[in-house]
Amino acid sequence: DSVPKHRVRLCETAVSSCEGLLVVGSSLAVHSAFRHVRAACQQGIPVAILNVGETRAEVEGLPVLKIEAPAGPTLESVVCHLEAQQSKTQQQSSSQHSSMTKRMCPSSMTSMQSKQQ
Repeated sequence: DSVPKHRVRLCETAVSSCEGLLVVGSSLAVHSAFRHVRAACQQGIPVAILNVGETRAEVEGLPVLKIEAPAGPTLESVVCHLEAQQSKTQQQSSSQHSSMTKRMCPSSMTSMQSKQQ
């Protein structure tokens, strides 16, 4: 493991103080990333993993939410959904924003499949 110790400590502190951990696009095959997921699970911090394919967390039986989907399109859909929700909340009716959102964002996020492990 060649990650500098000060960086490891920064990550450990961040994980310990977070409300949830999101892993994007990683199989967690290397210990330097996996140890933070394992630590979060041991501390009762919810962990969600967005990745195509099996992850080390699943193999090890850690209690994670696995979202089996490609990162890029899934995150684009999430951003579009959040922007639409924000627009509704703020009751903004900018026609330029609305037409851009309709062109760029799918009407639903049906491509996302999730399973609770």
